[in-house]
Amino acid sequence: LNKSNKLLLERNARLEEELYSLKSYLSDTQRDTLTTNAFLSDSIAASRFSFVPAEVINVSFSG
Repeated sequence: LNKSNKLLLERNARLEEELYSLKSYLSDTQRDTLTTNAFLSDSIAASRFSFVPAEVINVSFSG
């Protein structure tokens, strides 16, 4: 079970990263098509972060 959970966390992290990339791509392609750009932006946006699977060790809430 522990190994299965770890594999699922890794898969979820990859899917989250793919989702973020696709959302970024779609937001770029849904711009007004009537405008012209002198320079086209790179079609592969550099990600500012990456998703990393993690395990919660201790949780506390205040408020």
